[in-house]
Amino acid sequence: MIGYVLASLLVASGGSQCNWSSIAAVLDARAEADQAARNVLVRDSHDAGAIDLALQIDLENRQWFRPVLQACGWPEVSVVGKQSAMSAWLIAQHADMDPDFQLFAARLMKVAVLRHQADGELLALLVDRNARMQKQPQTYGMQYRLDDGVIRFLPIKDPAHLDDGRKEIGLKPFACYFDEVKSKNQGEVQWPDGVPRSASPCKA
Repeated sequence: MIGYVLASLLVASGGSQCNWSSIAAVLDARAEADQAARNVLVRDSHDAGAIDLALQIDLENRQWFRPVLQACGWPEVSVVGKQSAMSAWLIAQHADMDPDFQLFAARLMKVAVLRHQADGELLALLVDRNARMQKQPQTYGMQYRLDDGVIRFLPIKDPAHLDDGRKEIGLKPFACYFDEVKSKNQGEVQWPDGVPRSASPCKA
């Protein structure tokens, strides 16, 4: 209930416009708290107090953000700026305990991506992270794991048309991403099953 009240306060008196400057300020403050909590976890991943704090921050962030999204839609870059748009994504990205909220946020973010008002790569990371957490095939081919010294991409929902989906949200062909993963990691990187094999268009 409190979240809906907060969201209503962020909507201008006319009811048709949202107070994006206020929303941006809150997004950045909440993202800063998110990162501070996770920095503690990086230093000690077994710190029970730090784990509880991070989970509580994640809960409060999504309780605040859901009604804002419902009232105003995804925070677009042109109205909140790149930093606050990144903060919005970070809150959604770390909402693993509420996968339905992640998908709701991703649907709204995709609308903004198609309007060139959000980052397609960040959207892909959000969607594929949600799929991994739910043990479902990924959409954009962003997720992989190290398995017996070999990097293997997680199962892909429609591997034959992977690049079509990536192109829709402005991503480079998968072969380019494959090359990036290969350059950042040592050892073998396995090409995913079912994805058409082609020479990388990103190589000179």
